[in-house]
Amino acid sequence: MFSKKDYYCFCTAFIIILAAYSCMVIDPAAYGFGVLTLWVAPPLLLTGIFLLLVGIIGIQRADLKRLLQSIRNNYMKHIGGFVIFTIALGTYIITLEPTASLWDCSEFIASAYKLQVPHSPGGPLFLLIARMFSMLALNDVKNVAWTINLMSAFFSALTVYLVFHLIYFFADKIALPQGRAANMILLLSASCGSLCLTFSDTFWFSAVEAESYAATSFFLLLLVWLIVTGKDLSGNSQARRLILIFYLTGLSYCVHPMCLLALPILPFYWYVKSRTVTVTNFLLTVGSGLIMVLMINRVVAVGLFELMFSFDLFFVNTFHFPFYSGAFIASLLLIALFVFLLKRYKTLLSYTWASIFLLIGFVPYVMLFIRSNHNPPIDENNPENLPLIRAYMNRESYGAAPLLYGPYFDAEIEGVTTKSKMYYKDNAIYKVAGTTQEYQYNKTRQTILPRIYSNDDNNIQVYRQWTGLNKNERPKFSDNIEYMFRFQLGEMYFRYFLFNFSGRENDIQYSSWLKPWDSLQASVPVKARNQYWMIPLILGLCGGFYHYAKNRKGFFVVCIFFLITGAVLAFYLNSPPNEPRERDYIYVGSFIAYCVWIGLGIMAIGNICMRYEKILYLLPVISLAVPAWMAYQNFDDHNRSGRTFQMDNARNLLQSCAPNSLLFTGGDNDTFPLWYLQEVEGFRTDVRIMVLSYMNTDWYINQLRRPNYESQSFKLSLDKKDYLQYGPNDALYV
Repeated sequence: MFSKKDYYCFCTAFIIILAAYSCMVIDPAAYGFGVLTLWVAPPLLLTGIFLLLVGIIGIQRADLKRLLQSIRNNYMKHIGGFVIFTIALGTYIITLEPTASLWDCSEFIASAYKLQVPHSPGGPLFLLIARMFSMLALNDVKNVAWTINLMSAFFSALTVYLVFHLIYFFADKIALPQGRAANMILLLSASCGSLCLTFSDTFWFSAVEAESYAATSFFLLLLVWLIVTGKDLSGNSQARRLILIFYLTGLSYCVHPMCLLALPILPFYWYVKSRTVTVTNFLLTVGSGLIMVLMINRVVAVGLFELMFSFDLFFVNTFHFPFYSGAFIASLLLIALFVFLLKRYKTLLSYTWASIFLLIGFVPYVMLFIRSNHNPPIDENNPENLPLIRAYMNRESYGAAPLLYGPYFDAEIEGVTTKSKMYYKDNAIYKVAGTTQEYQYNKTRQTILPRIYSNDDNNIQVYRQWTGLNKNERPKFSDNIEYMFRFQLGEMYFRYFLFNFSGRENDIQYSSWLKPWDSLQASVPVKARNQYWMIPLILGLCGGFYHYAKNRKGFFVVCIFFLITGAVLAFYLNSPPNEPRERDYIYVGSFIAYCVWIGLGIMAIGNICMRYEKILYLLPVISLAVPAWMAYQNFDDHNRSGRTFQMDNARNLLQSCAPNSLLFTGGDNDTFPLWYLQEVEGFRTDVRIMVLSYMNTDWYINQLRRPNYESQSFKLSLDKKDYLQYGPNDALYV
């Protein structure tokens, strides 16, 4: 399957990656903030990751002449894509936030600038790329945030470029009469859909700040593009494409786990390429794709580290081997298994290589574990050894919601059972810190598809509001389902969907969407009031119906992507009713899919116009007027070019503190901007930030007991054993 040149490429890549990690390990600077970690290792690591990509594609397969010929054969398509990319990038640069924004953006910028450890799942590849962009600041710390925000703008523009080509790809599958008019319709369709995405509410919001969702959108669309364009490949070419898809799947997980949601398209589109779509093969292929997502999310991303720890626990505690010897043995056994499969089962060669490169795609996570051992100031969950790495990857600091079976909010607790043992690394062995507990509820008050499960008083109040339950009335299954459709799917997904394609009342949380008969302006002028009169929504509906009629398999591909990243994701997350902010950015993949149908809606209109040549010239007006109106409506509330109030407030807060103060904060928005100022701009590093919401964890208390920069360690009379997480003093279950 792979040539000698490809294997040389793989070997070179692994040597470079090993060299990069060696630089991080041996960096002698405090916290590992030296040249080796921050300037040498990132480009080396990204080079190694890229060389693996080159080897999978095949060095000898790179044919520049064929590529140039392909561009010449349809140069208008490529020029059109480049123009759309330029418009998107220019728009985002003009409206780019000049400094760090609220929520996770400040944390990500601070973590990326010095390669520290943010909250799980970490996003190590995102941090590496962001670190490379931060180098554009040329040591001017005031420009670091802008350069990392620029990364979001760049990836968002690349996503728009991919959407342009994706619409063109699906439109080209629909037969139109040959001629200049047909080519114009294809270009206008792709332009309209991609520009509607460019200026849509949710996508534009993420494009001008340093959140991970811009890069996530790009990797998500890249996987979709590789899947749909790989269907018609055969033999070794398709095998390499499959391996490439799984390698990028592993890498994209290192940006955000949401990227996995492209995979359900793969078994469906590749399996039914020469078959008629039936209910049976649709459900089986999409179901297998969803199982694939769950397997990677649980078995690979989490289970692999649990396996390593289980082996290490056995060999260290039973045979008194050194730490990590069990993990090393487990790695050798895994390698031996893959070698056996490669030699014994030749027919499964492509699947075995795909599995190997899927695991290799997770290699950026090694960076977080190495960096955690340097104990940097930002070291959330402290994943520096196997027990802590396992907890970090399993996101054990976050609560879990029941999915298929669980309690109603009024279910009484009947008992507490031990869920699992939690370990910590001692001097020579792993010791039990304690156990995690699980409540057992009254079985008569449990149900399938539990939606109204939280027993928090504030959440119960919202449950009753949406279901019409009286104060002491007990919920029924019908109430459970009503809440799922009305609130979780309606309010927390469909409302966001209509924000993007119908209109938005304002930017106050839980605001409504606009109907076509709602006024263009409110009685009091509001920048965030955006009225589209449902025109993008109607265009997308026309495009969806047209796609179904003309190319059913292509329609189902977009439909799967639309549903999996939208309604199905909302069902899976089973979110509580009280959120700290709007969560529309989670469903950006669904909005991207709908923009594909908007583009095909223009094609449907163009198909009608071709019958009446006199009105054909109206098509460019329609196709460009819709995104132009969206841009006009959204520009004023998405333009962050002069917004600095969040950093001004944080700077004032730090400046008001006396020297060597202790500054207590509660959560994200009053903590992360302070971190950014201290870690990036080096402002008031004598002040110790004390995050109250982290003080129920032993790792954070341990960090407080160490000095950071100019701030002294926090003096505690408690020993580590007194506040050990999961220990006897951690929690009392009643």
